[in-house]
Amino acid sequence: MLNSLLVHLNPDDQGDAVIRGSVDLARRHEARIHGLAIAETRRILQNLTCESAAYALFEQEFESLQRVAESRESADLKLSRACYDAGVDCHVRRIQGHAVDLLALEAETHDLIVTGFPSPAAEDRDRDEVAAHVRDLIELPLRGAEPVLVLREPEWTVDRALLVYDGTPASRRAIESFLKQQLWPSAAVRLLAVGDTDAQAEERLRELTGSLVHRRGELETGCIRGPIRRVLVPYIKKWQADLVVLGATRQNPILRRLWGTTVTDVLRHCSSAVYVTG
Repeated sequence: MLNSLLVHLNPDDQGDAVIRGSVDLARRHEARIHGLAIAETRRILQNLTCESAAYALFEQEFESLQRVAESRESADLKLSRACYDAGVDCHVRRIQGHAVDLLALEAETHDLIVTGFPSPAAEDRDRDEVAAHVRDLIELPLRGAEPVLVLREPEWTVDRALLVYDGTPASRRAIESFLKQQLWPSAAVRLLAVGDTDAQAEERLRELTGSLVHRRGELETGCIRGPIRRVLVPYIKKWQADLVVLGATRQNPILRRLWGTTVTDVLRHCSSAVYVTG
């Protein structure tokens, strides 16, 4: 069940979707919301440590930080107003720092972290900025700040949730956590087992379905063969999943930065929301 949501307010990352989705969840589950309006200061601090950093660069970054602060204040007010209208208990704090550090620090006392990420159809953004944001989202569950719900579209509901099991403990934990929380009990749910061969996918499906029946008796099931990073995105699009449940596995940070992860693929190529644990 759901008692407390930690909501990351960042107007650049689907702020309206985050507010609407988190308030809807809190209202239905009679949960409280703790909002964090974070002004990300990591980039300006990095620039200031560079010997080549000029005053003009500092001025540009400072003005950018001021714009973020103004947008953050607007997001604060939107969340507070939405919570008031919905009868949801809400508290918002405005802070500065590295979002991953701050969210990881706060996460222990909450049941779910809600944040946002633009869908592929959104306006193009700087590629390096997008890559850094994806890495931050993956880092959260790996640091124990979980589960994380990444919302994408303002006008969004969960009618179809896809639970992806690739044989890893992380994917199993993500599925069990999602079913235990019962965030959208009326949604159609499909368990998808992925394996290198048909036999392996079918074995993984049998391995997990027996333990999940008591949690969700009407669970749909499916199997797919092939490398998960090649077959999953087309499957998500074909099944038209509104939400994808994934596990984030720990790997060499350099390899993760170079080649990405399954979570990376879904965020970059699908519009589905993502529920992830480590």
